[in-house]
Amino acid sequence: MLACSACSTIETPNLEEDVKNEKIVPAGWQPLGLRVGLAPCVLELELNPEKTNVEDTKRWVLAPNPEQLNGPTGIHKRLLDVLVKYRMFERIEPIEGARPNSTPEELRRLALAQGLDVVMQPSVRRHDVGYIESNGAYAWNMFIWWMMSPVFTWWIADEDFDVNVHIDLRLYPTSTGNLALGKRLAPKETLVRSLDDFDHGFNALSIFSTPGYMGESNWVKVGSKMIPIGECAAHKQALRFVTQDLSRKLEDPDFLGDLRRRAGVIVGVDSQGRPGLPMTRYAEADATALSRFALTATRRPLTEGAVTTLTGAAATRAAVIEAIGKVTPLARGNDEFFLMFCGTGTLTQDGRLGLALAQPPVSAADTPLEITPLIELVDAALEERPRTLVLYLDCSFLARGDSRCAVTDALLAKLPARAENEKPHSLLAPIFQLCAERGTRLVVLSATGAQVGLPSAERALEMEELGGGLFTAFVLEALSGKADANKDRDVSVDELTAYVLAKVGQIADLEGVNQKPFVFTDDDRRTYELPSGKK
Repeated sequence: MLACSACSTIETPNLEEDVKNEKIVPAGWQPLGLRVGLAPCVLELELNPEKTNVEDTKRWVLAPNPEQLNGPTGIHKRLLDVLVKYRMFERIEPIEGARPNSTPEELRRLALAQGLDVVMQPSVRRHDVGYIESNGAYAWNMFIWWMMSPVFTWWIADEDFDVNVHIDLRLYPTSTGNLALGKRLAPKETLVRSLDDFDHGFNALSIFSTPGYMGESNWVKVGSKMIPIGECAAHKQALRFVTQDLSRKLEDPDFLGDLRRRAGVIVGVDSQGRPGLPMTRYAEADATALSRFALTATRRPLTEGAVTTLTGAAATRAAVIEAIGKVTPLARGNDEFFLMFCGTGTLTQDGRLGLALAQPPVSAADTPLEITPLIELVDAALEERPRTLVLYLDCSFLARGDSRCAVTDALLAKLPARAENEKPHSLLAPIFQLCAERGTRLVVLSATGAQVGLPSAERALEMEELGGGLFTAFVLEALSGKADANKDRDVSVDELTAYVLAKVGQIADLEGVNQKPFVFTDDDRRTYELPSGKK
């Protein structure tokens, strides 16, 4: 009789078995291509945690303490372990330095510095157990009480209790810190289990007094049986959220746009009288202005924390390559990389386009210039194969004597001779080819086209009246809104091209020089929208 009456339905949750039986993780599942930072768990209970006993002793809020939330074996760690075990993401890890009271912006900055794509923040909204009523076993219990012995009734599960462990998951891209997606992890129906007297605390007359006799210790004991069942259900919902909701969202171009980062390295170098270099005066000012504008634009700004600006003596070859290496983890398949240079262009000894970055100290008048091949920097920027590379160049490469060009007659003589009827061609072509090979779309915005075979070499004017390069001055004017021809508040590559070519061409004609800005885009980037709009 004792064996027959031991009918409690409390079980030890088995997540692995449930995931398999309910086919929560699809066959052949591959981790989503996201690097996720799991923020510390926060407590935002809908039922007042100060009023532990609510609804006249029938429901108790068992608010987890800080250790139970974010301790070594707390809710945060258990959720992390589940998402890691079932390979939900390319990478998921705690956000280093984050605290439960960290603001969304702090979490974004910390996660971005860690090379993560999104912040996932769990918030505990319900964590309570409640008494429902005596169930259908009550008559059987009374029969045993009167006919056999009250002792046997202690093992009859004749009281129903429910549990609510509800966790909100919120997803914040490190690109903006704005909420991108949220989900309440809760079962479709409230979880109910039947308990016997030993499950919720022995009392000789419990058959007549449940839940009236139950104090806090009894409810904590109920919680120890019920909360793990509720948490197991939340973990299953977390897996469903990733395999169903989030995986579908990642097929939505608008959602991908919300996650997209615009990272970059912006460089400006003036010659400062270095032998062998022309006297540029405004390149560093141009780079600073571009950086300031791109980070504060009202539309599609570059991502704060994902941009490095190097000017003057700090912009050495080693420093620029190091900066690109640090930024590339933030410019992956869904992201954009902006590589921008204002300064002096030239040719390398083997006839490739080169940049005169900050030079080492001069030890002798004949110390050779250190020239960095442009394609070397582009190659480094493509390390993580970003979605788009925007290459911005305010310099010239083939204009002997131009203030933004250090090319010599000896270097120009090394260029292959052009056949008489051959059309002019751009020395940027190897960069076009490299981007095509890497699968990265390309946008080139350049003060010149570096074209071989023109009647006169293309120059990149600096204008004292403008306090900067002619090209950059009109690019900034265009992006501030002047080029927005269709008044949609965005400036596309095509709109910028039309505006800047007309403005620069007009001034260059007045100055009697050959400067025609060069714009190249892959066909599907002609309507690419650039950072635009002044704050």
